[in-house]
Amino acid sequence: MKRTQGGYALLEMLVYIVVLSLVANVTVNALIIMTRSFNESRANRDLASSGTSAMERLGREIRSGVSIDGAGSTFITSPGVLKLNTLDENNIAHTITFTVSGSPAQLMLTRDGTSVGALTTVHVAVQSFIVRQMAVGTESAVKVELTLQAVRAKGGKSANFYNTVILRGTY
Repeated sequence: MKRTQGGYALLEMLVYIVVLSLVANVTVNALIIMTRSFNESRANRDLASSGTSAMERLGREIRSGVSIDGAGSTFITSPGVLKLNTLDENNIAHTITFTVSGSPAQLMLTRDGTSVGALTTVHVAVQSFIVRQMAVGTESAVKVELTLQAVRAKGGKSANFYNTVILRGTY
């Protein structure tokens, strides 16, 4: 049987189609993997930046506190509430309150009953906010446990943050 020029062209076209489909498949798979990696990286960044900034602000406000308002605070439950009595640089008394509210749940800061704003971004949700009061002698400390979940991440990526801070006004 003799092959014609058209037979070789058909065979060559089939080889090109197979090679092109393999290259397209590899390219699409690479793009999917890169997109997943980007989304996971973005979720990790959201968790780290929100958790770090919230814990830094919590620590700074607790350290500057004079005392803990036990009646206005909710301890050892989630979501907890932390109400602090503070003095500003002019020795004027203020109350600072940390609560969880909103959708998605965010860690909120209020000063003298006026909302200062959220300490976490809208890209993370507060899963758990637990506050514990600790006292040793005349010193008073607060232990904070904060669990955040990335809103944009599939699979519920979350991170835990912990801090223990002594109130300066107690030592």
